[in-house]
Amino acid sequence: MDKFWPTAIVVAIVVVAFIAMWRAWRARLSRGSAFGSGYRAPDSVVDLATFEVIYVATTAHLEPLERLAMPGLGYRGVATLALTNLGITISVRGEQSVYLPASAIVQIDTATATVDKVVEPGGLLVLSWLPERGDAEPSTSTITPEPVDSYIRVVDPADRVRLIAAIEELTSGTTTESEA
Repeated sequence: MDKFWPTAIVVAIVVVAFIAMWRAWRARLSRGSAFGSGYRAPDSVVDLATFEVIYVATTAHLEPLERLAMPGLGYRGVATLALTNLGITISVRGEQSVYLPASAIVQIDTATATVDKVVEPGGLLVLSWLPERGDAEPSTSTITPEPVDSYIRVVDPADRVRLIAAIEELTSGTTTESEA
């Protein structure tokens, strides 16, 4: 009986901590879904190249320490990044695939650090994109959604250079077509 109360107190503290963590994650999911999500891939999408990558995180634009838990991009993991004729598909193992049309990609850059990850200089690929706002009401649909930054680790430096060049070519082709 001497150890009952200390054990009960420790168990109660652990239970309260787990409940607090669960509620905090649910709140993060709610905030992340307010930013929107990826797009529905059209039927005419054809994979041109695939890359094995590590998906690290998606954050608010220019805020590398503010993780967003968006559908399909909520958890870090091994992923496949498919470069298609119309955009990019990110498929994190165990999550739904996220399609990003070339017109939604704002910028591609490199970084050294983000939430829970620090690598060599330029070791992370930063994909800035505009999420689809499916919940937008007609009166607010003219508001441009805020961009988000998805951080991807491409381990092979040669693949990283090829991928950046291919995404830049894909997005520059979209810009040229929309300006015409």
